[in-house]
Amino acid sequence: MIGAPEIVREDPGVVTGSWECIMKHEFEVDGEAGLLTETFTGEISLDLLTAANTAILNHPEFTAGLNFLTDLREARISFGYNEMGTHVRSLPRLQVVKQAFVIARDSEYGMIRMFIILTDGKGIFAEARIFRSMEDGVAWCSR
Repeated sequence: MIGAPEIVREDPGVVTGSWECIMKHEFEVDGEAGLLTETFTGEISLDLLTAANTAILNHPEFTAGLNFLTDLREARISFGYNEMGTHVRSLPRLQVVKQAFVIARDSEYGMIRMFIILTDGKGIFAEARIFRSMEDGVAWCSR
């Protein structure tokens, strides 16, 4: 059984949390900027991804309508199409305005494209893009 992440309040409007097993998941909610920034490192399994999403959804600073910036440069997605479909079907309508994914490898690019295609029209996010640099992802989310 996976335990709950440690939640740390650093200053008003910015809250961070982390999750560590075979993967590490850290996130920060900046309510003032309307941005949730998350970083994954290591091997992402479907169970750990689901647990990380649950931690975000249950976080007191999470609200619908945020932009998401997901850093996957140091992560590897270790599940395939069927599991991705299961994951997408379990996601609530988050009403994310923009979802930026930052990746380093072509294999993650393919998995994220599949995720974007499977979520199309499901009300999870309005726009999604994939970037190779964090700076480009941040700039797009900030527009």
